[in-house]
Amino acid sequence: MKYIKPIKIGAGKPIIAIIGCVHGEEPVGKKVIEALKSMDIIKGAMLLVVANEAALRKRTRFLDQDLNKSFPGKKNGNREEKIAYELKSLLRTVDFVISLHSTSTNTKDLVIIKKDTSGVKKMIKAINPLRVVHFPKGFGDGALENHHKAALTFEYGYHYAPATYNKSLRDIKKVLVSLGMIKGISKSKAKNKTSFFSIYGSVDKPKGFKMKNIRNFSLIKKGDTLGWVKKEKLVATENFYPVLFGPKAYPDIMGFKSKRSSNR
Repeated sequence: MKYIKPIKIGAGKPIIAIIGCVHGEEPVGKKVIEALKSMDIIKGAMLLVVANEAALRKRTRFLDQDLNKSFPGKKNGNREEKIAYELKSLLRTVDFVISLHSTSTNTKDLVIIKKDTSGVKKMIKAINPLRVVHFPKGFGDGALENHHKAALTFEYGYHYAPATYNKSLRDIKKVLVSLGMIKGISKSKAKNKTSFFSIYGSVDKPKGFKMKNIRNFSLIKKGDTLGWVKKEKLVATENFYPVLFGPKAYPDIMGFKSKRSSNR
């Protein structure tokens, strides 16, 4: 493989892939992977992959196009399409996938899924996250987690916050313990009651828009102020729960609209 250089620890089944730095301005993935290199795997194998090394070195989200919008990739495409193609090929060999991200929004302890399969459910049960957000078909279809049957994404906080690293590493270890891959005891104390949300739309960001300080996952009601374009107030046209809303989160949208869904 030309663009990705997987590091394999252990042998046999199950195989879990830990993918970091899909976005180059999110260095937490590489930091977690460095910590995992010394992990004592007693069963199965772990593949560690820094996905977009060149973008990471330049501290930019991508070089040609967003890698997390590029799957399944192209063998002879641009740089990110080639990386996606290599990753897709690699992921055919693994049983579970965790993709590590960070954010510029006030979102914490968020797990993102595309598929509600038994493998995904097994990892969610082990992690017991505060929130799980499902992106259905039509939203994020070019993302890595849309191209594996047991993949999920961590969005655990701000890019350079120590808590983002600590929580990401902690929850990977929980999954590894649950799979019998490392020694440890699953703790039952202080369990979260996981809240589930489903994305159904996004909110466009007009040119010159200045966003109000919106708290993710706090209900926005119809008529609430979202922000301003000069002196013109922009308001919500319906009730929804905001996800990944932030002034710098996306160039063309404020973030995503979601509704609460039943626990799985």
